[in-house]
Amino acid sequence: MQFPIRLLIVEDRPEDAEILTYILQESGFRLECSLVDNESDYLVELDKMPDAIISDFSLPLFDGLSALKILKERKLDIPFIIVSGTIGEEIAVEAMKLGANDYIMKDKLSRLPLALERELKEKKNRQELTEVDQRYKNLVELSPDVILIHCQEKLVFLNFAGAAAFGVEEPQTLFGESIYKFIHPDFHQAYRDEIAQMEKGHLLSSLIDLVLVSPDGKELETEVIAVPIKYKEMPAIQVRARDTSIQRKISKKMKTQNTQLKKYIAKNKKLKYADLMKSKFIATMSHELRTPLNGIIGFSEVLKDGLLGPLNEKQREYCSDIYNSGQFLLELINDILDLSKVEAGKMELEIEPFDLKQLLEQSLTIIKTKAAQYHIDLELEIEDLINLCTYDPRKLKQIIYNLLSNAVKFAPNDSIVKVHAYLKNKYTLVIAVTDTGIGIAKEDLKRLFRPFEQIHSAAKTREKGTGLGLVIARHLAELHGGTVNVASIEGKGSTFTIELPYFPYKTQDETIFSKTTDTKSQHYALVVEDDPIAADLFGMQLKELGFEVLWKSTAEDVLTHQYTAVPDIIILDIFLPRMSGIELMAELKKHKILANVPTIVVSVAANENRGAIVGAVDILQKPIGRNQLTDSILNYVRKSNLKKNIHVLVVDDDRNSTALIEETLKEMPCKVSCIHDGAQALDFVNHHHPDVMILDLVMPKIDGFAVLEELKRHPETSDISIIILTSKSLTQEEQNLLKKHSANIFRKESFMREVFKREVKKVLLG
Repeated sequence: MQFPIRLLIVEDRPEDAEILTYILQESGFRLECSLVDNESDYLVELDKMPDAIISDFSLPLFDGLSALKILKERKLDIPFIIVSGTIGEEIAVEAMKLGANDYIMKDKLSRLPLALERELKEKKNRQELTEVDQRYKNLVELSPDVILIHCQEKLVFLNFAGAAAFGVEEPQTLFGESIYKFIHPDFHQAYRDEIAQMEKGHLLSSLIDLVLVSPDGKELETEVIAVPIKYKEMPAIQVRARDTSIQRKISKKMKTQNTQLKKYIAKNKKLKYADLMKSKFIATMSHELRTPLNGIIGFSEVLKDGLLGPLNEKQREYCSDIYNSGQFLLELINDILDLSKVEAGKMELEIEPFDLKQLLEQSLTIIKTKAAQYHIDLELEIEDLINLCTYDPRKLKQIIYNLLSNAVKFAPNDSIVKVHAYLKNKYTLVIAVTDTGIGIAKEDLKRLFRPFEQIHSAAKTREKGTGLGLVIARHLAELHGGTVNVASIEGKGSTFTIELPYFPYKTQDETIFSKTTDTKSQHYALVVEDDPIAADLFGMQLKELGFEVLWKSTAEDVLTHQYTAVPDIIILDIFLPRMSGIELMAELKKHKILANVPTIVVSVAANENRGAIVGAVDILQKPIGRNQLTDSILNYVRKSNLKKNIHVLVVDDDRNSTALIEETLKEMPCKVSCIHDGAQALDFVNHHHPDVMILDLVMPKIDGFAVLEELKRHPETSDISIIILTSKSLTQEEQNLLKKHSANIFRKESFMREVFKREVKKVLLG
């Protein structure tokens, strides 16, 4: 045996006990033996639960039958074998009746190992069977399902769940009752039919529905599985019934919810369709409204600026009213379109590095004229730590403009509107716009960022608004991962704060800045600047004009560099380490490659040194606006590139738009032709080949996209420079298509004469 057998030997002769243990050990038993010869010691050892007992029949102070009786009284399942040399047949029979497992004569002890092994195996089998029975009993008794057994149609077993279902505490109180007393009459025949099939040997192939009934009349809907079994050697049926009332309720609820879900899905489809129609309507209407607005705003600007002759005061006032009303309507259309894009998730960011200080200064410049009308001073405070940032500069400028415009509306005359940019921590940029205006009531604060909401204090403002500026500002900030908040005290003013994740732009080492377009650059600029931030800014502006940029931080580097091409322009700072910019200009006149390259001086001390700067084509005082450098470059770089008789073809079905463009381009040395149909435009270019085509996208018959595709498909027309001038709201796919064809996109609603002329010059420079 693998494990030691704890053997209790009841024997008064130690030598006989030794013989027993010897025989068993020789047969392979490992033993842990205890020897007793009286009742008291026997009781002590019995409490230790030995694996088996071998007892002599007769002892001076005890006997085997007494030991056996004590064992049975305690109901202990321990094999008990009597070994004796004097036992008679009658006594042996009596011992077996009392529960002895075997008796062996001392002259036949060779039987002992087999007898002990047999009894130990039977004990193990009994224990395993008992454990299985107990587990089964627990499963049955503790099952949440009703489990019952009926024999000859009488209930003979019921578990606790069944007792609870039938409203009794003790299951036995229902034993002997007819099984049909607990089945609803409507199901009697169906159940009898199932029982009849089982009696023929056919098991149930599936669950059956059955309604059980308790003695007090309570009904329980169930699913039943029934199987034939033996109960006390008699045929019986065991039934397991599962309550389906909750399941049916859940199923019914799910059906209801599925029906509602289908309705919601159908409604959602309608809403999506309605949203699509809304987007199409907004896009279409914005185009239809922008097109005439383009003419209204453009021609009223031409009139009020006196380009068609002098106006009297009343005429100038009326033209200004027309112009301002058109601008307000355009602002409203743009705001509605922006809000629609944001809500539809179609607003996309164009992240790039830029100078935050310059952007804030530009924003203040835009609002400066309006503020000056009411003697409102504009102040800017920005931490020195903040330099180049990486956001969408156009959308950030829109956020700041909306907040500034709002502040100027509410600020009193002779007050201050302040912009303060600082780092809240190393990860958060804050831009605060503060006014000392009428403030906002506490109850109105929560309404500020709702579309088209106008708070009561808005009636006190100088100008009416669209009610969308703050909403759009917050949405645009959220697109950047930030937000817009407000703090205000009624009667004292308000502070609107933009909080954005801070991503500073790391400046690059000396390098060539390549163009972002796929076409090979035709222009090359040399930037001489020791400040890497300023050099980066110049580089970005030059890249927009199609230049490749070489940056040098010292005069020595400029003079010793091995040039592979002649630069078209030099951008030069005066203050350089060791050799100044003025000294460098004198050296450049002797340089075999750089001697004739036009130089633009950009410096913080440009005005003070203007007399000492000889040979520069232009002198710009830092800080410079974005367009100052662009205009200077366009005016002086490679003037030979700008042909004298440029032919510009304008293709637009709106005659007001073509007339406005003709008027705008009068000041430029170019010939302008106008075509109002896409098909005619394609025929025209085959015979006249213009240098530039200004193309609208929305036209009858053949639209601008088709015209563009046809031009780029043929080598002889693919070199025509394209400027898109449209009021159509472009999808990302359409923008990508236009970029693929290197088309410059200009929006009608943003049409300004000087800006448009600048864009045309950029195209003509290649």
